[in-house]
Amino acid sequence: SPLSTNMAIVYENGVSVRRSLDFQERKFLNHSKTLGALWNNETGLYVLGEKSTLQADVANNTQRIVLLSQLDDVGFTEEGEVFGLLEGIYYRYDGEGRWSSRT
Repeated sequence: SPLSTNMAIVYENGVSVRRSLDFQERKFLNHSKTLGALWNNETGLYVLGEKSTLQADVANNTQRIVLLSQLDDVGFTEEGEVFGLLEGIYYRYDGEGRWSSRT
């Protein structure tokens, strides 16, 4: 992290966020086919995957998909909503940079 109080250890199936002082795990962020991680502040980071990017904040315990790539399918509803299918999960784009999963 920018102030070196946290570290991110990247695994194929996600990222382990740990305290730098004692290596205690704060949070494991599950993410398919993880390629890397990039801190955007002391407790927030982007988890970069082969097909999607996750934005997470370990202090607030929040996470959301901010980028989808290599979609399996994409379509529009009659109302103009954008949907994407990725690995069996449908995502809806809100028009303001956020994707939310739909089951």
